[in-house]
Amino acid sequence: MDAPLKVAHLCAGNLYGGVETFLETFARHEPTVRMESHFLVGWEGRHAEGLRVAGARVEIVGGARLSRPWQILTVRRRVRECFLRLRPDVVLVHSGWTQLVMGPAAIQLGLPLGLWLHNDLPSRGVLHRIARRVRPAGLIANSQFTAASASRWYASRPRVIYYPIDRPPPSDADTRTRLRESQGATEQTVVLLQASRLQAWKGHRHTLAALHPLRHRKDWVWWIAGGAQRPEEEKYRDALIQEAATLGLSGHLRWLGHRNDMSDLLTAADVYCQVNETPEPFGIVFLESLYAGRPVVTGDAGGIAEVVDDSCGRRVLAGDAPRLTAVLTELLDQPDLRNALGIRGRDRATLFCDPDRQMKAIAACLREIVSAFSKNWPQGAKR
Repeated sequence: MDAPLKVAHLCAGNLYGGVETFLETFARHEPTVRMESHFLVGWEGRHAEGLRVAGARVEIVGGARLSRPWQILTVRRRVRECFLRLRPDVVLVHSGWTQLVMGPAAIQLGLPLGLWLHNDLPSRGVLHRIARRVRPAGLIANSQFTAASASRWYASRPRVIYYPIDRPPPSDADTRTRLRESQGATEQTVVLLQASRLQAWKGHRHTLAALHPLRHRKDWVWWIAGGAQRPEEEKYRDALIQEAATLGLSGHLRWLGHRNDMSDLLTAADVYCQVNETPEPFGIVFLESLYAGRPVVTGDAGGIAEVVDDSCGRRVLAGDAPRLTAVLTELLDQPDLRNALGIRGRDRATLFCDPDRQMKAIAACLREIVSAFSKNWPQGAKR
């Protein structure tokens, strides 16, 4: 039997979102495919703690501002020391920042470096222009949409591997009732849910515009989950609250803040609705919603458009408020349709993101990167 594959993940750790959720899932499932990971994290915080809860080995190597080169050199030295002690078979970077700041330590020691693309790469930008000089031995992307953007900076096409996503626990009727009652919703109320970062591109304003014509209906409420992580996100939230008041929607909105009970929220909700202004590279919460049997209303672009179709939800062009109003009206008026879409959504989520299958695909891909690298670079040789 092959020895476990030793993987070193290089992570920033200063923010928390879909990438960090994926890495925690990775940590929980890696023993099933004979991988052993160490996570070298820049900043202590929610991500580092989440990894520890998932059973991961975490080391804090310190953060660095790109404007302060002495900090970068200190972080690289610490990462190099960790590599010499851990002796990983492959190193994975998960952002342009980690590629630039931490990645050179792997290159110096002749270790295969993989770049996992979690977001579509911009057509220009100083960070990526410099980071690409830290040349990866292999590329992985979380969707076809993300993979297509790699051609802006790299000659090779990434391997597309959709995230492994855990199925939520079975629905609990008591949990559904308790959560709905805590927010003033009856069983007859249709609960629309959005759980995302409080950033403009996540499309909150478009949804507000689409809900405005429905403001006189008493049979729906919109739950908005997600806490502000930066001052600009607090300003954005305050602006949304004011805009909702201007549109006469305040009574329909519930601001839930940061939540750690996503599966319970999905149990309590009826529809997951999030139409981004710009395309979503993938979007774990959409798949979690499908697993939970909730129809998904989302944009007609990006990675999530590769998953959601008319069998399990509806896609709407960003900014098309009348179309979004029509879709939401259809779902409000037809509970049987909501149920049918939800049932088919579970199969759709399994097709794309079954944890066992996707973890096997990741392990195979990483072993291929190691094998191809070893043929070109003798073990221990510096590049």
